[in-house]
Amino acid sequence: MTRGAAEGGQQRVWVLQDGKPVERMVRSWLSDGQKTEVLEGLKEGEAVIIAMGTVPRAGATPAGGPRLRL
Repeated sequence: MTRGAAEGGQQRVWVLQDGKPVERMVRSWLSDGQKTEVLEGLKEGEAVIIAMGTVPRAGATPAGGPRLRL
């Protein structure tokens, strides 16, 4: 994160909870477009959804798409 990066505020993110996406509001600070400093709203180790792909069929095993671990 660089000092010249954009400053944030309240943002909506999606986290995995019991294998399902759940909407969460977080308070962010600096972002360079690749990394974002989150001040409030997430716990260490939570899986944040950073990209959405196709919706799997009922009963299908997720392909293990990209996730961010804090």
